[in-house]
Amino acid sequence: MAQVWERWLGQSVNEKFPLRRYLGGSERGAAFLTEWEGQKATIKLIPADPAKAEPQLSTWSLGLKLSHPHLIRLFDLGRCQLSNKQMIFVVMEYAEENLAQILPLRALTPAEARETLEPALEALAYLHGQGFVHGHLKPANILAVNDELKLSSDGLSRTGELGGGVTEAGAYNPPEKASGEISPAGDVWSLGVTLVEALTQRRPVSDSAGIPVLPDKLPMPFGDIVRECLQRNPQQRATIAGIAARLRQPSTPGESGESHEAIARRRLILPIVAVFIVIAVLVANPRFLHRTRDQQEAASTVRQQPKAQPKPEQNLATHVAEQPANAVTPPAKPSPARSQPGAKKAIEPSNAPQRAGIVEEVLPKVSESARNTIQGTIRVRVRVHVDPSGNVVGAEVDSPGPSNYFARLAREAAQKWKFASAPESREWILRFGFQRTGTQVDPVPVAR
Repeated sequence: MAQVWERWLGQSVNEKFPLRRYLGGSERGAAFLTEWEGQKATIKLIPADPAKAEPQLSTWSLGLKLSHPHLIRLFDLGRCQLSNKQMIFVVMEYAEENLAQILPLRALTPAEARETLEPALEALAYLHGQGFVHGHLKPANILAVNDELKLSSDGLSRTGELGGGVTEAGAYNPPEKASGEISPAGDVWSLGVTLVEALTQRRPVSDSAGIPVLPDKLPMPFGDIVRECLQRNPQQRATIAGIAARLRQPSTPGESGESHEAIARRRLILPIVAVFIVIAVLVANPRFLHRTRDQQEAASTVRQQPKAQPKPEQNLATHVAEQPANAVTPPAKPSPARSQPGAKKAIEPSNAPQRAGIVEEVLPKVSESARNTIQGTIRVRVRVHVDPSGNVVGAEVDSPGPSNYFARLAREAAQKWKFASAPESREWILRFGFQRTGTQVDPVPVAR
């Protein structure tokens, strides 16, 4: 279907939402990258079926009224016409990845599952408290927006509404949905199925009586949680509050095979952002999820980041001459045991001796939890356009590396650099190298 939908690229919905890039679709509809108030957004387009258009618009309108840090925000909705075809649309926050993209690669560890489950429970508790049911909980609808995990919000229903039978996400639907029943207990069932898949890469199957057959060994406390979620009788299932309380109970070494010290250490250094950075580096796929800890970091000392130093016998001119314009120079590996010469805070401009042609360098701000799990070096190349006064007037990522997260940080930092004045505009390539112990940048002028 991609060729069918991509013919609309470059067009604009109601002269307000440009279709910048095709993100995916099916026979039922398509999603494109667009803009909302100067920021990236996603626009979903669906053919305006006379019998389904108004109910769908009504469903989307429900999401417009909700606001929670772990729910995708909806911005606008309406009707439009593209190539003489009547469509309905909804504009929402742009999410770069979802859990369904990660699970084919590997299962989550118990710590990773916990860090995924906690914000999902918060979002579901909010929805249920507002009288709504998610109704479509599955890995594809657990998304990442910058550093936050969020649930989709474009398919909500009012508690007690009739759902019209089984939908396309049948594998995650509770038994009672076959008769159209929609309730918070249905979200609990879907959560149980999703949790099993996250931990094992497989959805549970049911026996001849329709009772889910669970894997022989699920790590605690998830084994108990899943069993309580997947009760066929909705009245016997766990509640969102009950699951959250179970997660808050301290783990014992016998449950997971870890020592108390290992459990404590794991909880400190494995937020969800770290999980998918590791996956991205290992399999050269985009990062999936991040759970930011910026509030904690703002109250603590910012991690010091060493800055790569050129070899004593090599100056910038010889370095540039020896390297092709598109080469990536391995940064010097600093010792983690002590601070390196020229070390500085990640959020501050460089105060090291200026390099030729550069007035001010700015390093990306990387959360410590993300940096702690980097394997090797993540390399990103950013091309900056510099005006005669030395200001960066444009920056784009030439080579994003394996992680959209680090590519975004590199581009944002590059936009803040300051160069020496010159008679004319020019370009530089900034080669960022993200390591556990710090971030290095190798600036190279582009020859005209």
